[in-house]
Amino acid sequence: MKKTLLLINLLILILLTNGCFQSNSKDQNAQEPSANPVVSELKLTSPAFEDGQIIPTKYTCDNANINPTLIIDHAPAGTKSLALIVDDSDAKGFIHWLIWNIDPSTITITEHFVSANSTQGKNDFGNIGYGGPCPPAGQHLYRFNLFALSEKLNLPKGASSAELKNAMKNLILDKAILTGLFR
Repeated sequence: MKKTLLLINLLILILLTNGCFQSNSKDQNAQEPSANPVVSELKLTSPAFEDGQIIPTKYTCDNANINPTLIIDHAPAGTKSLALIVDDSDAKGFIHWLIWNIDPSTITITEHFVSANSTQGKNDFGNIGYGGPCPPAGQHLYRFNLFALSEKLNLPKGASSAELKNAMKNLILDKAILTGLFR
């Protein structure tokens, strides 16, 4: 009897080490690389400031309070519109600019950007359009979040950030972020 158990255990050990038994556990599948990894191609830059650097005063509440020029590159195939949300991450996401239905062929958002086909929402200053960095104290981090969308949005002028985020929730093809600092 002991010899039989020993032989069975030995046989099981040989089969396991030769890979004859395969696990169907979810952990094994989770370790396999994705067949279609998502690679972000969309880029957002500005000639006014480098990513993570100081935003010039011209684009803030201390001066002209106009939006900086932004350069868009590599919108993915299938992009039907672009949306931009500018917020202050150090002020709990205080909204400085909401604009959507930007033509996907747009490569430059110029200073004082106004497009007949795009729509602007209400910022947290209570105004429609751009409201530049204006921190109460200290240095804050501002995020220019650009979204490539699979559809145009049916939102009215003056919509809130919550309405914009909800409308584009399942339409985002790609996202790019440009950050800037201001004190």
